[in-house]
This record gives sequence, structure tokens and C-alpha cells, in this order.
Amino acid sequence: MTSLPISKIEKLLTTARRLAGFGDFKQAADLYERLLELPITDSLRAEVLESLALVEISAKNLRRAEALLHQALLLNADSSRLHTHLGVLFNSENKLGLALEALSRAISCDPTAELPHLYRGSVHEKLGEKYQALGSYFRAIAHAQSRGAWLDPKSIPRGLRDLVGHAMDYIQ
Repeated sequence: MTSLPISKIEKLLTTARRLAGFGDFKQAADLYERLLELPITDSLRAEVLESLALVEISAKNLRRAEALLHQALLLNADSSRLHTHLGVLFNSENKLGLALEALSRAISCDPTAELPHLYRGSVHEKLGEKYQALGSYFRAIAHAQSRGAWLDPKSIPRGLRDLVGHAMDYIQ
């Protein structure tokens, strides 16, 4: 392994993120894999594993994505975001028990993070657990709005608008 200056590592990471953003998952994955071969800190390694997992999810390589998220969690077990990604992945595979477990861990890592509550509401709803869904959706919206988000459609990220809108309708 050769050592690269941090500025070059940051440049590779930025390039990989841009490629993923443009949908060039193969090249993004190749760059993330290259970064994992370098001597980088555990926190950066966890970040790269997370980013690579998201690329693998986009490329429909769900088993690989799950393995990468588990590797990242070994380096950063208290990451609400990593547990949330894992929960969303399990939900997409209809592994609802595992999804609830991962999302509950995400919430225990950061009780005020709105996304794990939002996704947990969705899982509860799929399971027919109406009151739990209501509580989760309510907490998601309350946490988001307490920090000025989700107050109107423009303050909701585009990819979340349908689910947040559904959650808002659900609690009314």
C-alpha cells in the first residue's frame, strides 16, 4: 500500500461521489474500491464503505451492499445513518423484522434523527401495526419540523417527498 496525501484522497472521494451522482456506478465503485486499498483512517474507511454500499444499492447489488454496511458498522457501530441505511435495505427486501431492528438501533444512536423514525413508520405500516406507524411518523415529522425542515414541500428533499407526504396524511 502506498500513502497518498490527504488532498488526493479527498479528491478521489469527491470524484467517486460525483460519478455516483451522475449514475456512473461502475466507475464510482472502482474509485471507492481503490480508496479502500489505501491506508486511511477507520472513520474515513467507514465513510467509503457506506458510500460504496449506496452505490451497490443503486446498482441493485443488495447482498454486497448489506455486507459493506456491516463492515462499516464494525468501524462505527454508533452511526445512526449506517443503521438507517441497513434498515431501508432490509425493508426493500421485505425483511421487516430485520428492518425494524436496524431502524430501532438507528434511533437508539440518535433519537432525534427523523429518517429512522420515518422509515420505521413505513415498516410498521407494512406490518399492519397502525398505532406504532402513527407514533413513528409523528416523531419523524416532529423532529424534522423542530429543526425547520419538512415545513413545506420545498424543505423536503425530493427523494423523500412522497413518503413524508404520506406520513403527514397518515397522522391527520
